Amino acid sequence: MRQWMQSVRKPRSKKSNNNQNVVGYKVLIRTQEGKIIQTSFEDDDFNVYPSHNGVSYPQQGDHFNVRYLRHFPGSFIIIANDDSPWASGLQCGDWKEKLDETRGKFEFDKSDQHLRRHISALSKII
Repeated sequence: MRQWMQSVRKPRSKKSNNNQNVVGYKVLIRTQEGKIIQTSFEDDDFNVYPSHNGVSYPQQGDHFNVRYLRHFPGSFIIIANDDSPWASGLQCGDWKEKLDETRGKFEFDKSDQHLRRHISALSKII
C-alpha cells in the first residue's frame, strides 16, 4: 500500500551505531482507509528506498510517501524517488550535484561544447 506520511518529531535515542548517535523519528501515516497511525523508526533502520551512497531522512514537517503492509502499517519503507515534496527535494539536490560537477569539468576545459550543452540542460531542470 502507498500512502502519505508526515514526520512529526525527532526524539533523541540513547543508542549508537558505528560511533554515531542514532536518531529516532515519530511519524504519522494516513492509511488508504483514512486511519491515522502514529509509529516510529530510527535512522539505523535504513528504510529509504531506493537508497544511494548515503541515506537522507525526512525532517519534521516533511510530507513523503511510504509503502507499508496492509495489516501492519507500522512496517514501512520511505519512497525516495516519487512525486512527494520531500522526494522532489532530494532529486533537485541530485541534479544540483551533477550540475556542479559538470561546471567544474567545464572550468577545466572551456572548449568542450558537450559540457556547455549539458550545463544548459541541467540548468533548465533545476
